[in-house]
Amino acid sequence: MMFIASVALAAAIPSLTKTEIETIEKIIDDRTAFTCYSNEEALAKAQKYLADVNAEAQKNGYSEQAMLIIDNMLATQIHSHMYEINPKDKKIKEMLLPKIERDIQWLDSHKNDNGVSAYMYYTTAEVVSCGLSFMSLTEILSYGLKIYDFFAKAIELDPSLALAYSGLGQWYYHAPAISGGSTKKAYANFELAYQNATLKGEKFMANIYMSQMSYDQKKYDKAKEYLAAAEAIMPGTRLLKYIRKLNDAGYTYLYYTANREKVEKKIGTM
Repeated sequence: MMFIASVALAAAIPSLTKTEIETIEKIIDDRTAFTCYSNEEALAKAQKYLADVNAEAQKNGYSEQAMLIIDNMLATQIHSHMYEINPKDKKIKEMLLPKIERDIQWLDSHKNDNGVSAYMYYTTAEVVSCGLSFMSLTEILSYGLKIYDFFAKAIELDPSLALAYSGLGQWYYHAPAISGGSTKKAYANFELAYQNATLKGEKFMANIYMSQMSYDQKKYDKAKEYLAAAEAIMPGTRLLKYIRKLNDAGYTYLYYTANREKVEKKIGTM
């Protein structure tokens, strides 16, 4: 299927249908289950899940935009497991960089159209974020600002999109101050993610970020409460076990995501 549209041929696109939104929301919830498996098992399951969803979506005539969103969401899931297995795997770069170019071209082609979904901006920001580790410093500086713009646009289009607040919170947390980074703004966005979370997958991640934000603020009992809430949503996940291990060693999951190699040398891998 050809995803990239010519700017000259760009036309108003239809909004997502109720069925398309239901599929996207189901993916958000279903993704939490992958955290229960080893990375090898999770990778295989995520790849099969993508193939199955794509087949069903094409069968039901989903729009180009819906197909892109679905591909983005599951590509970032697949990336997370591939990265855990081998962060230097060339297949990760080969998978992500064409999607980044495709998505940015698609959004540029449709930037003045009605019907572009907040999910399209949110998932594009996520894909670009995953690809940063394979870019040059110059590209990181340029694409880093695009990530902010995409998350902000997603929130503008849908002020209740919890995952976009989580993404913007991570951006503020990790961005250098000179580029607009701010832990205060990061915390504010994590709180908005928590307040707006309605889906199981949204609540799972919102509780994790609230937990790690609380740990960062030395509110250790509160941090444990939020982790317990996340575990009640999806019991027995490897991710939560590792976050507790990080916290016991004095690290947060937020710190780990930006300093993975350094932390793993001290406490081991997930």
